[in-house]
Amino acid sequence: MTIDIDAFVDAARKADVDRMLAERFESVHLGRFHSKFRVDDVEIDILYAGASAEDFALASARDAVILGTPLKAASPEALLWLYLVSKNEQNAVDAVQLLRAQAGIDVNLVRRELERHDPDALARLDKTLSTARQPTVSYEASRASRS
Repeated sequence: MTIDIDAFVDAARKADVDRMLAERFESVHLGRFHSKFRVDDVEIDILYAGASAEDFALASARDAVILGTPLKAASPEALLWLYLVSKNEQNAVDAVQLLRAQAGIDVNLVRRELERHDPDALARLDKTLSTARQPTVSYEASRASRS
């Protein structure tokens, strides 16, 4: 998985959050629905609600403890949707890994949300599901097939 932090924030808090993070971290990008900050080798992506996938991530957030900090974390279903609509190639890989790691993920919920809000992503969902169902190849087998 990628080494970054993704936070979903109510758009009404955008100015406060951007200002607070800019005081502590390097600002990479400040946008209407997405701001990016960096500390060392870790990127911090702040996604402001307003698009369907981000709104779903906020609405379906779960209580979690990450690095000792209690917070709300996106559900696996929300992460899958966000990965599917991302243009970042690594997120396609992350979507496959998520499906393999989370046997109980509610794919039908994701499909219903995509049908309502982003029908173009349905083909990516089907392709990702197909890839995730294929057996994984070990590192050794991968190297042997290249020889």
